[in-house]
Amino acid sequence: MRITDKISLWSFESNEYLEIHRSLQFLDRVLFSDYEPTQSPRSDYPTFYNRLSSWLNNAPKEEQQKQYFKLLTKLLYIGRDEITSLMTSAYSTAYMQWIVRAGSIRLSPTTFSSDFAAELRATWFCPTTDSFRINQFFHINGLASSASHRPDWRSLKKFGDTARIQKYLTDNKYSRVVLLEDFVGTGTQINSIIKFIGMKFPAIPFLLTPLICAKDGYERMLGTIHDGGYGNITVTPVVLLDKRATLGSLPKETRQVILRGRKQLLLGCTAEQRANIESYNLDLLSVLFSNTPNNSAPELYMHHATWNPLFPRVQRD
Repeated sequence: MRITDKISLWSFESNEYLEIHRSLQFLDRVLFSDYEPTQSPRSDYPTFYNRLSSWLNNAPKEEQQKQYFKLLTKLLYIGRDEITSLMTSAYSTAYMQWIVRAGSIRLSPTTFSSDFAAELRATWFCPTTDSFRINQFFHINGLASSASHRPDWRSLKKFGDTARIQKYLTDNKYSRVVLLEDFVGTGTQINSIIKFIGMKFPAIPFLLTPLICAKDGYERMLGTIHDGGYGNITVTPVVLLDKRATLGSLPKETRQVILRGRKQLLLGCTAEQRANIESYNLDLLSVLFSNTPNNSAPELYMHHATWNPLFPRVQRD
């Protein structure tokens, strides 16, 4: 049976299914069709509605499928336009407030512009990892950069020479650094970078600004900064996700069906896939247009012989 026909039958029981269907049709047109992991010419993933049909059929019983369908009312899909807005806020809110609070700018109508321009020239904007599109950030915010290099600091931590990094900062008259990231879940990856900059560059003020950050990761980063005594590091997410963005926000019946079905999902996983779920899963209901975070509920992205994904994830190391 076609998925649209199935939803039509469900709608005889409740208009809720029809409303969800209409919402998904709209989101498919304006957002889901742009999901990057399904855009490759080599991709064998079908359209959203075909994926939806296969995904619902992961559940063996129709009553279970209805609960999976209801899950989608809580889905947080962050598209290109949303990322653009968040990049704007990262600059106009998080960065500007940080500069003002540092006391480097006088709040005077006659000096503010010149003071801010001077601070901007003294700031090195870089990605935290290679997932953040730093060129897009510069274009969106109309920033001209004198920096010849804007490396991601995860790579600098692994391959960089601390003395050469410090020399680059000095030679280019950079007195502060802003590290940007698109998404932080558990904070595991970014935590090691915090320790690196806290220990190696204690005299340089750093602002870490994730566009989207799970509360777990935020608290973990603050804990690392506190425990390490890294007073030079400030963390300011643009959007902070709390429990309302997780599987825990779903009605009890829906949540129980999903968690019972997870046993089936895990049975088909490799040992590595299970280990990743155990390490990173926060049961977030979040999807970015560029990929699905591994902190999201695995029901959304997992792909193996006995489980079809709704938003297939491109695995990263």
